[in-house]
Amino acid sequence: MHFLNEIIIAGIILALFGPKVLQSIAHGLGKGVGQAKQVKDKVMKDETVAEFAQMKEALSKVPLTPQQASKQAFQMVIGADKPVETPEKEAPVQSPPVIEG
Repeated sequence: MHFLNEIIIAGIILALFGPKVLQSIAHGLGKGVGQAKQVKDKVMKDETVAEFAQMKEALSKVPLTPQQASKQAFQMVIGADKPVETPEKEAPVQSPPVIEG
């Protein structure tokens, strides 16, 4: 039943776009995949395993959240050698008491 659904969808797409457009899309996708393989091969040839390990280590230091980025920026500004510890959950901000009069 799945195969029949895929055949029907392919027929509808063929009817909407026509064979020439689908052929050019497939040709473009094929060229893109070929270029991606060439780039991958070039990078793998130029870079050693040790360089990839260094890249991985450097990427692990990139902050993923705004909180991590601000924490890292703060450490750079104060020149801290050891990381600043912050609590996991911050205390809720209390509003001042309301005086009714």
